[in-house]
Amino acid sequence: MVAIGTLKVDPQNVRSHSARNVQAIKTFLAEYGQQKPVVANVEGVVIAGNGVLMAAKELGWTHMMVIRTALDPKKQRQYAVADNRATDLSEFNDQYLISVLKDYPDELPAMGFTDDELQKLLKETTEVPAKTKVDVTTHVKCPKCGHDISIKKSGKNREPAEA
Repeated sequence: MVAIGTLKVDPQNVRSHSARNVQAIKTFLAEYGQQKPVVANVEGVVIAGNGVLMAAKELGWTHMMVIRTALDPKKQRQYAVADNRATDLSEFNDQYLISVLKDYPDELPAMGFTDDELQKLLKETTEVPAKTKVDVTTHVKCPKCGHDISIKKSGKNREPAEA
């Protein structure tokens, strides 16, 4: 455990933290505690976990878990971007997310969601797209002469293909 007073928010942090974001982090820290350490360099500048540091300070914490990195300054900057970007590239599995959120409706704030967001998610994932007329073209090779043949079937009502 490291004294929070020895840690500093990265002044060049590529990620900004809105009041809602910091509040969400405070809520989950209060509910679950700190379950993973922040990453800081030897000078105490947080490379990954700036929002967690901000929230912990607002909660009045005096100590937190920290991993010290020995990466050089160039690699620290790259790591900070990569850490944030990796999260951006992930997606929720909406069906599993809805299941968890519905199982624990009283804990939505601790999980970073509002009831309105859950209702919107439910609406978005339960809407059934209208059937549309879809033209389907099949390409086959004639078994006798070897020529490519296109066969077009049109006008059938089909569910739109998933992207």
